[in-house]
Amino acid sequence: MLIPKGALVVSCQARADNPLHGPVHMSAMAQAAEAGGAGGIRANGAEDVAAIRAVTRLPVIGIAKVWDDRFPVYITPGFEQAARVALAGAHIIGLDATARPATASRWSA
Repeated sequence: MLIPKGALVVSCQARADNPLHGPVHMSAMAQAAEAGGAGGIRANGAEDVAAIRAVTRLPVIGIAKVWDDRFPVYITPGFEQAARVALAGAHIIGLDATARPATASRWSA
């Protein structure tokens, strides 16, 4: 599924310490974004991706943020995280493909 050129992609994600954290709130945010004319959604984590896919027809860019103080890469740092987001229904997987050091399990299955 393609995101039209020039379309607005709305980030529907909230950290665990945010009152809007979680699939219920993120799926509602995605519905609001779709109603407002968004062309795609960016979501963090398999649970949020699955919830958003259930309520919208927009393309979903899925990521999986993994924080580790030893490594600067935290956006989908490995295959395992990418696979979970893909299985949850993301149309596109966002990942950090730079040469910066990532977790030791970056390419493990």
